[in-house]
Amino acid sequence: MRHTTDGAIVLIDRIVSAARFAPLGRSIALPGVILPLFLIRILKFTAIEVDVLEPLINRTLWRLALPRLR
Repeated sequence: MRHTTDGAIVLIDRIVSAARFAPLGRSIALPGVILPLFLIRILKFTAIEVDVLEPLINRTLWRLALPRLR
């Protein structure tokens, strides 16, 4: 970075320096968004999820009006 009295040159140097980190940030953020969505899609409505949620669903008051699961 050049140290000059002209603030515009210093600002441009900082923007160019920050732009070098954009691909790194993108490579970290993209898996951080896609991986949880992928795992939610894979694990949705699996037998494990049904077994875990069944006691919670059966104990709610609105569930008393519906027939028993299984």
